[in-house]
Amino acid sequence: MKNLYIFLFLAFISLPIAIAQNEAAKPHYDKAVTLHRQGKTEEAIKELDEAVHSDKENIDALFERGVCKFDLGDFRGSEVDMLKCLKINDHHAKSYFYIGLCYLKAEYPTVATEYFSNAIKCDPSDYIYFYYRGVAICELKSDYKFAQADFEKAVELNPNHTDSYVYLGNIAFKFKDYQKALSNDNKVLDLDPNYALAYFNLGMAYDALKDYTNACRSFNSALKLGYATATEFADKACKKASEN
Repeated sequence: MKNLYIFLFLAFISLPIAIAQNEAAKPHYDKAVTLHRQGKTEEAIKELDEAVHSDKENIDALFERGVCKFDLGDFRGSEVDMLKCLKINDHHAKSYFYIGLCYLKAEYPTVATEYFSNAIKCDPSDYIYFYYRGVAICELKSDYKFAQADFEKAVELNPNHTDSYVYLGNIAFKFKDYQKALSNDNKVLDLDPNYALAYFNLGMAYDALKDYTNACRSFNSALKLGYATATEFADKACKKASEN
């Protein structure tokens, strides 16, 4: 019974301390969020340092600081803050996600894939986790079918995500399913008519189908949008189109 009283006493006195710590951290956190949105990321980090100093268990401040460090290219520092978040809450999907991004940026796609998978386990409702896991798998140049399933899940959750359709088109092209590649590239252009890469990919699919007229037109559309890589492809396709 005596131990119970001690426990209740400690709980009673620790609650106001925790509230005070949180209240001391909040103004710094709120200011940091505003600064970050304004692009003043280094200033935001200073405010977040103060917030974390006031409340070392403030997961919001730790996470925001990790995002700021990621934005500045400090991937190791970002990972450290995200790992601290996971010590507080091991189901914090966004922390797993950002660690995955850090490893993807550092060109460790295998490790990145593991962290994206953890993010998905914690929150399977966010399309971006599936998208980036698909990207990491493509970087490994291995299981493209698995990556395809991730991109398909991403567009199921967000039908307007153009980059997922781009990857789906690329995978279809890799497996020589050129009609499916065209379908995905056209979906991109339905959503964003100024997506230069989609026009280039259309040109590649049309060229593979020996439809040089449409290939020529697509490559030239990519060029008009500033996609210089299409120059040589446009010359060849347009020449073949004129010969037919």
